[in-house]
Amino acid sequence: MEQIVIIDNYEYNGERTDTPEFYEKYGFAVIPNAVPNEPLDMYGDRWDAEFDNPDNPHFVGWENDKAYMNVPELKEVLCHKGVNNFFKEIDIAVALHVTKTRMTVQHTGWHLDATHPHDIGPKNYVGGLVALGDCDENNGAIEAIPGSHKWDLNYRERYSNPDRTTHITTDEFEEHRAKIHAEIVRLHARRGDLQVWHGRSVHRAAQPTGNGLKRPAVVAHWCNRLVAESEVTKAGGHVPYEIMADDLITNKSNSNEHFFQQWGDDGGFYYPNCTITRTWIGRNFPEVPYGNVLWEELPAYGIEPDMGDPDLLLPDGGGNY
Repeated sequence: MEQIVIIDNYEYNGERTDTPEFYEKYGFAVIPNAVPNEPLDMYGDRWDAEFDNPDNPHFVGWENDKAYMNVPELKEVLCHKGVNNFFKEIDIAVALHVTKTRMTVQHTGWHLDATHPHDIGPKNYVGGLVALGDCDENNGAIEAIPGSHKWDLNYRERYSNPDRTTHITTDEFEEHRAKIHAEIVRLHARRGDLQVWHGRSVHRAAQPTGNGLKRPAVVAHWCNRLVAESEVTKAGGHVPYEIMADDLITNKSNSNEHFFQQWGDDGGFYYPNCTITRTWIGRNFPEVPYGNVLWEELPAYGIEPDMGDPDLLLPDGGGNY
């Protein structure tokens, strides 16, 4: 039987779960009271008004994962400065990408959120959850494998196939975990807590012990599109927060302002056009892989690296940014 360590007091191995050092070491973090009551109440009231009724026994929310474009209460929670402040602390520049507003757990096996065939994307792709109430084994909790974001499982080869037939399965992740005797942790959350995990942190949604219970939480992914800029590439693919913030707020560069928008005076960013492949990214560094497709493979998709159109869609959606 699996041995699972429960994290319900914001500590693991005697270390606080809300520090940049903890996130770097273990690949996830739990930040208490990141979002205050007011935006949580506003979002909860909006969700209840639209979806809390007898005809919705599975607590399904908005089907569109870009619902935040039309639901300001959702942006108020997921782009709140309490969320964005932690991204500043871990020194990455990410913007809200997709949201999952269903308030019941759909059990999933071990998986990654960032299936890039290189190391740049996952460093700048973050999954997470904001709790509107208690989230635990009764109504469903996130489980993670500490340190799994540093595993070397031949990602470049396994995730370079656009049809995904070579992707690592949940059974393979479990076999590797068991082989190295890696621990499993279950992340409890209280109202206002933020949980975040690295793009390569191996995690899953645990099956709740209760039956059909509502899990008061919203799940989201945050990402950025500056990972192949020349200065960033030379620095090993890391995107400091200030690079994006200065570029968006101060310089208002043409390459950014039409698909990034700022939300609030001190809040985060949201990112409405994540599926678009922008040829300006990586143009000066064609050896840098982009999404699930290598730059040199773009001609196979009918895209020439020197084409001038900045807005091009790959047939498979252009990866997971």
